[in-house]
Amino acid sequence: MTRTHSRSWLAAALVLGTIVSMMSPVAQAQLAYRLTAIVDPNYENTPYAIGLNNKGEVVGFAETFGTRAFHWKNGVYTDYGNGTSGSSGYRGFASVNDRSIIAGTQNIVPGNFLLRRAPMCR
Repeated sequence: MTRTHSRSWLAAALVLGTIVSMMSPVAQAQLAYRLTAIVDPNYENTPYAIGLNNKGEVVGFAETFGTRAFHWKNGVYTDYGNGTSGSSGYRGFASVNDRSIIAGTQNIVPGNFLLRRAPMCR
């Protein structure tokens, strides 16, 4: 084999190796993740997922009769309401850590809060 041909093969191998290494993370991501729809079973709305932890818990808010906070885990959607009985209330969860402590905000006192494994008034 001549030097030109061996350099061509070497260049082709480097390009192919680069392409394969760039494809590997994509292939791994396709195997590691799947899309799951989060739906509010009580209302026809779109929940907005804001926080996610390593246990698969998702928190956020949905705009139905005010802004209502939600928690989702293992296919179970829990509505935490909007903090008032009217449609002008606002409650939203912003984040959840790996100990399942939720940080949120609402338009009643207390405005900002942490929710630690306790039921919340709807």
